[in-house]
Amino acid sequence: MLKLDKVSKFYSQNGVVTAGFSQVSLDFEIGEFVAITGESGSGKSTLLNVISGLDSYEEGEMYIYGQPTSGYGASDLEEYRKRHIGNIFQTFNLINHYTVYQNVEMVLLLSGYEDSEIKERVDSIIDRVGLTAYRNTKTSKLSGGQKQRVAIARALAKETPIIVADEPTGNLDVASAQDIIKLLASISKEKLIIIVTHNYEQVEPYITRKISMHDGRIAEDKRIKHTQIVPEEKVEAPSVNEARHGALSKKNTLRLGTRNAFSLPAKFILLLFVFIFLTTGTFASYSAYIGMREGLSTNVWGMTFENVSPERVVLTKPDGTEFTEKEIEEIEALDNISYVEKHDILLDRPFDVTDNSAISSYLGYSDYYGGEFEYEEVDYWISSFIKGLNALPEGELVVGRLPENENEAVMVLRESSWTAENKMDELMSVTSYLEPMFGGGFPADGLNMPVDIVGITFFKKEPNSSGLWTEGNLIMTEEGINRVEKLAVIGGTITEAKAGDRILKVGYSYYDDVWLVADESIAKGTVEIPRFVSDLVSEAENNVSLGLSGGSSVGKITLRVRKNTFDRTKELTIVKVNDDDERIRVNPEDLWALYEAPPVKQVSAMLESSLYQAETRAVLETMGYEALYLNETADKEHPLEKALIRAMRIIVIVFLLAVLFFVVYFITKLIMKSQNVYYSTVRMLGGSKGACSGTLLAELLVVFHIAFVICLAIMIKITMAGSSILPAYAVRLIRYISPTDYVILYLVVLFMTILLAARYSAQMFKQTAMNAYREEV
Repeated sequence: MLKLDKVSKFYSQNGVVTAGFSQVSLDFEIGEFVAITGESGSGKSTLLNVISGLDSYEEGEMYIYGQPTSGYGASDLEEYRKRHIGNIFQTFNLINHYTVYQNVEMVLLLSGYEDSEIKERVDSIIDRVGLTAYRNTKTSKLSGGQKQRVAIARALAKETPIIVADEPTGNLDVASAQDIIKLLASISKEKLIIIVTHNYEQVEPYITRKISMHDGRIAEDKRIKHTQIVPEEKVEAPSVNEARHGALSKKNTLRLGTRNAFSLPAKFILLLFVFIFLTTGTFASYSAYIGMREGLSTNVWGMTFENVSPERVVLTKPDGTEFTEKEIEEIEALDNISYVEKHDILLDRPFDVTDNSAISSYLGYSDYYGGEFEYEEVDYWISSFIKGLNALPEGELVVGRLPENENEAVMVLRESSWTAENKMDELMSVTSYLEPMFGGGFPADGLNMPVDIVGITFFKKEPNSSGLWTEGNLIMTEEGINRVEKLAVIGGTITEAKAGDRILKVGYSYYDDVWLVADESIAKGTVEIPRFVSDLVSEAENNVSLGLSGGSSVGKITLRVRKNTFDRTKELTIVKVNDDDERIRVNPEDLWALYEAPPVKQVSAMLESSLYQAETRAVLETMGYEALYLNETADKEHPLEKALIRAMRIIVIVFLLAVLFFVVYFITKLIMKSQNVYYSTVRMLGGSKGACSGTLLAELLVVFHIAFVICLAIMIKITMAGSSILPAYAVRLIRYISPTDYVILYLVVLFMTILLAARYSAQMFKQTAMNAYREEV
């Protein structure tokens, strides 16, 4: 039934070819108990490995039931071992963290047996080898003789016609060795038993045939006893019912994977930490990705609104009427509304602190020009004393007091900006001047507001995205806020001048045609214009028309300013044409009147969390308001910048996930090294690549799901109740993750887990089962 015809096995190492054995011709039949002997290096173990399908051969032919095997590939050899060969190893090759029952059961699972068939079959075989009392004992706790009995039971369980054993008594005491040989002899009546041994005297009373090897060749082939051997022509391959070679079912794949996940507690804990790290890292990368998406609109500014904070929703009324205090209170009472900012325009307008180098130099804002330091202006946002982002009780001031009139303010700075606390008084010793920053419109030269710094404090937390460009905040009284809002209107308005058929931009830089200047020498109600503007007007008309308000009377101009819902005009009489510059000069009081703060027709509802902005907007719209979520407006502005930044964002997250994957892979590979012997053993017992890969994947999936549930529970808790351990920014990022995002994250980490298993499996099957086992032992 098994025949070798001039079979040779060669090894190649470092360019040197050596023979394991050569030109071996042998015939074996059922009912034989064959002992192969010879000195070390004679080739007997190599011959046994070729017979058992653990090693290939290079010359000759080996037949099983008349079928040649020289063309067998890896999958064919797996089937050959599963269907025909039962292995008993000198080192037992048991799964030490499995029980006796589980070790025997495993070969039946790998062969495709159903659960209903396994229990009775395994118990019967365990009883046959005398280990019933140790059925549920882990094999790591058994003696050498008992372990070898388990190995024999495992070989018997497959019902294969051939059992091969390499030095089955080599590690046993005399008594245990005698029992094992007797057991094998009793089995040989119905199978072909081939053993390799150094101790021929020990097996001589029981064997039917002796094969001696020397220097890779057969030196002797001697039959010791005549046994009733079935002629080859009457021998048929065992039926599928006798030696099954089916596949490991999906249910049993999950069963083995789950068993492996928990069988070694230390390995499970390490893997659990690794997958918690993988899941948390993926969560963090994704939440940062979502946060970057929110932040893009903050950094890619819109043309109408500079502040496109993810917490800001701009509200107007369809009929264009003003907001009442009652309506503002009703909005503030809604869930997810932090407060309503009535001074909506201040959210789009930071201010420069001018004529105060003490503040700039103290905070270190300076540039080096031509060998000298020139101090930059410091940018501030204005916060209402009552409802501002940084409103604080008096006891939290670092120095000074709270503001009492419109020209006083408390300065709120980052604590990291301070270098010497003894200079705090110096910061409050000089009057500052607020001037609106260069922005979507241009301010009038000469209009500013003096502000005395009467107190200093630190941010309770870093300014959020409401603080674009800001280096600090000024907390002021409501009267001061109203006054500053006029400056904000100046800084945010668009003013145009029309002279004849030419439209002129009125602004505050050399990019504009004319500048608008506040000049106290100009009488109220009058205006002084430059010569070139006058020349643009025809002699016949003898008039200048400024603004978009239509025609003007002779000798008069109309200035018009507009910003969002704000739109105001003022007619002035031309009293002088200036030959010296390109400035339109107006009395400061006329400008203040022109830029009077608008009525409260537009407010900003500031959200507690942008995560629920859609739901909050829906509620506001049902209340009759028009709600614009500003974080979405930047999508319509600067499309090229948005596309480039979005592409960069995708590249960054892919890079982070790739780094995370390979870090986790190498750590997992180190942890799973303890399982290499396990999978090598499974392969030698007939386990296919699919069975090993599936079991490995099932094991990692079990650990992954436990880790994911743990992380999910933590994330939900943080989302619901926050965390005193994590910084506020991290909590905020976590809150960006929606239920849909959790599904996406699950799929991402699941995919990475599958990749981990696939990559590890590919490494595991790069070599033969025997070579992989040799490397591990």
